[in-house]
Amino acid sequence: MLRKTVCLTLWIGMTSLAQAAPSYSVNVLGMADDYANLTLGAAGQIVADFSLLDPVAGAWIHRSVLFANGSQTALSGPDGGSFHAVSIADNGAVFGNVGAHIGGSKPAVWHDGVASYIDLPAGADSGWITGGNAFGDAVGFVTSGSGDRVEVLWGRDGSVTTLDSGGQYAWFHAYGVSDSGVVIGHGATMADEDDDGFYDDERILSWSEGSFHDLGPRLNDIDPRRINAAGQVIGIGVANEDGSLTAGFRIDADGSVHMLSAPGAESAAVEDINEAGWSVGSGWKNGEQSFAVLWRDGDGVDLNDLIDPASGLTVIDARAINDADQIAALAVDADGATRVVLLTPVPEPHAWALLLGGALVLFRRVRRQVGAA
Repeated sequence: MLRKTVCLTLWIGMTSLAQAAPSYSVNVLGMADDYANLTLGAAGQIVADFSLLDPVAGAWIHRSVLFANGSQTALSGPDGGSFHAVSIADNGAVFGNVGAHIGGSKPAVWHDGVASYIDLPAGADSGWITGGNAFGDAVGFVTSGSGDRVEVLWGRDGSVTTLDSGGQYAWFHAYGVSDSGVVIGHGATMADEDDDGFYDDERILSWSEGSFHDLGPRLNDIDPRRINAAGQVIGIGVANEDGSLTAGFRIDADGSVHMLSAPGAESAAVEDINEAGWSVGSGWKNGEQSFAVLWRDGDGVDLNDLIDPASGLTVIDARAINDADQIAALAVDADGATRVVLLTPVPEPHAWALLLGGALVLFRRVRRQVGAA
């Protein structure tokens, strides 16, 4: 009977630990601006892509910085030019772009201090990476002198695949790729185009192994951003009829659509999802006050309620989450400066108390048995 009680106590503690929202420790890594793009690696490496005002030159300076192993490394392109980081693979390779977004840009990768350009398909003269995964696949688009845009998957094996629907769709814009190689984006069929050249019935689309898959209409003008191996897609869409408010959305593999709202906020945005289905993003109160949000099973939690208030930080935006549930975020300190922070989950105290209680009961039982012997 006692053994069953101990096992039940330990099981309850472990279940509570798994289900409860964790608290987070905060590691401040460096400075950034409020609009920095952050990407997060499996080992907690963060790449921040942002602009800072140079007080001497009186101009905005673009920077991409890798925060890893307690150090900061400034990233640059193969020719020493500005590098716009987009994603980081588990092996530390950072994928991004060199040059302007429209015309003349080239995709590139930075790894172990060396930057190199990524091959373009034949006939293309510029390209732009929009997303990547943990294994080194990257997705984006290329353009030619005629201005035609073609979506491309750059494979981890060095392959370059154009995502051509063969006329099934008028266009397709790719934004992310899962660890299993599924590309997510949106597009429209030829039949969708109206007399004014607009597409009224746009679709959420995925691509894998040479085929497109229609995930349903692009409700609420959702911009799909990320997809995990379970087929869950997250994105940002409009939350009201006039489009003045936004919300996060999650589309599950069965096609069901879930709105991800932020607690007490008028608007929300979701930025990333991990393999467990946890999502992160931000919410806005009073039109401008921003706070970081964690969604688990669709329920949003203000991340500031999960960190130690003694840190003096307000976490304003969560940009990425890895499979260890670490979160790359932006926070504002007591002086109003924006910081890049890494949030790492720590066990809930009450769950550990239950586990330790069970262990203590077991210890006393063993001690009595030894004493009796």
